[in-house]
Amino acid sequence: HVQSGAVLVFNDESFTVHLRELRVDAGGEVYAGSPTCPLFGKFALMFHGQRADTTATNWDTDLTKTSKGLISDGRVDFHGKRFK
Repeated sequence: HVQSGAVLVFNDESFTVHLRELRVDAGGEVYAGSPTCPLFGKFALMFHGQRADTTATNWDTDLTKTSKGLISDGRVDFHGKRFK
């Protein structure tokens, strides 16, 4: 959980992150590479768990219990080498 004001930066290394969800609040930031310095290592986010409940109406009590994947109101930037 990346809270408002927090920044999560991934290094340019080959690795896999196993998680249920990646939640980024408004004002939070997640970076992996940049347009001028892309990642060259193999980087994978592996999401595990049940599929999100698309009928959930309350973000904090319903959705976060059943979510799987990226949930973001903040900034998420991933930049890798160009595919040829």
